[in-house]
Amino acid sequence: MCFMKTMKPALARLASGTECVAGCPILHACHHGCPRNEAAVVDELAADLFPMKKNFPLKVPDKADARVLESVKNELRKYVQREQRKKLPEGFTRWDFACKVGVDATSAAVKPLSEVVDSVDAAAKAGAASVYVEILAVPGRKFEPDALSAE
Repeated sequence: MCFMKTMKPALARLASGTECVAGCPILHACHHGCPRNEAAVVDELAADLFPMKKNFPLKVPDKADARVLESVKNELRKYVQREQRKKLPEGFTRWDFACKVGVDATSAAVKPLSEVVDSVDAAAKAGAASVYVEILAVPGRKFEPDALSAE
């Protein structure tokens, strides 16, 4: 069975209309000989593969709030490091991160990765009982200064 057929239904949803004759999404060079699709589809799918969407409690009985906060921040840093170690799709040079932070999923605001830990700190100082964090790893390109000046 093709690897892509075993992936989550989200992959099939995003790749609708881009299937080979065997029915697997054309996102890779599968054993059916399917050609690799454009990087835009890979870019779309990478964000939906394994995102972190988690509600972290900031107040835990029998634990100091400072220790709970540090463990949350440590888990966030470890997740980002783990995602950065993953192999990049062809044609990409780095991982970019789309992040949201808030008291809950509905009130989460978009933040750059550099402000996620500070936002968690701010929520803890405001007295929130929990904080919602969403981090999506997306393949990105690092632009070279020479390439920008040539245009």
